[in-house]
Amino acid sequence: MKLRMLNGSHSTLAYLGYLAGHQYVAEVMHSADFARLVHGLITEEAMPTLDMPGVDLGAYRDQLLARFANPALKHRTWQIAMDGSQKLPQRLLGTIRDRLRCRRQHRSSRARVAAWMRYVTGIDEKGGPIEVKGPSGGASS
Repeated sequence: MKLRMLNGSHSTLAYLGYLAGHQYVAEVMHSADFARLVHGLITEEAMPTLDMPGVDLGAYRDQLLARFANPALKHRTWQIAMDGSQKLPQRLLGTIRDRLRCRRQHRSSRARVAAWMRYVTGIDEKGGPIEVKGPSGGASS
C-alpha cells in the first residue's frame, strides 16, 4: 500500500514535476492536470492491485493527496527523484506487473516509467542539465 500508493505517486510527482519546472511536490499538486493524473493513478491503477480487506484505501488516497498538496511540507522534486533505478522496481513495476497479469490497462503507469527515463537523460525540457544521482546512474523517489 505504502510503496504503490504513496511512494509510487511521490515518484511520479517528482519526475513529471521536475521536468515541468516545479521545485516542490506541493507546486506540482497545485496543477489541476497533475493532481488529476495522480488521483487516477492511485485509484485506477494502484488500488485495484491491492487486496487489503478492512483497509479504506480511498481514505488513505485522500490523505496522501492532501499531504502532497500541503505547501508546508517542502518535498523537493529533485531530492525525491534521486536513486530511482533502485526504488522504481518496488514503487512502480509491481503495479504494472500485476495489471499485466490481470490483462488490465496500465497507460498511466507506463507514462511514469517514461518520465523517469526522460529524467535520467540528464537534460530538462528547457535544455538545462539535470544532476542525476543514484547508484545505477538513475534517479530516485
